[in-house]
Amino acid sequence: MGASRKTIAMPTERVQQAQQLAKIDQIPLTDYLEKMIARDARKRKVKLPGLIAAFSIETGHVLLCFKMSNTGESTPLIHLADLEAKYLSGYLRSASKNRGQPETRPITTEFDGKILHVSKQAKAVKLEVFTKDGKKYIKTLSPSMANEVADWLDAARKAAMDHDG
Repeated sequence: MGASRKTIAMPTERVQQAQQLAKIDQIPLTDYLEKMIARDARKRKVKLPGLIAAFSIETGHVLLCFKMSNTGESTPLIHLADLEAKYLSGYLRSASKNRGQPETRPITTEFDGKILHVSKQAKAVKLEVFTKDGKKYIKTLSPSMANEVADWLDAARKAAMDHDG
């Protein structure tokens, strides 16, 4: 997730209006803005930059890959069987809602033996990927980003089911 600071110029009245809306929702302004962006991105089907979540006709797997915010490096392509994708989606959703640690178990991918683990880190959701050669990749997601990844995983699972038909 990498909280980088960016300045966005907006008229004072718009800033005040956004602050009022966030206050009504009883959330910080940054959470409100993120919620609005996530809602519009979902409606317009705009994926998170650096995210791949799709169904592979060749392998029959749901594919997942994401770019690491801090290094620009990408994780190796993760091949998820339907049940693995279903668990990962559920774990991401659970972690995005829970205040404490979510009930999750590591997922070992049948195809290539990668181990995926979902946990909480303060308010954020942490997805760790461990490869057979000992490399570790960590992607930190805001709760709305974790839900968005879960949505894309579910869409890829649906595409797989529609293809198998």
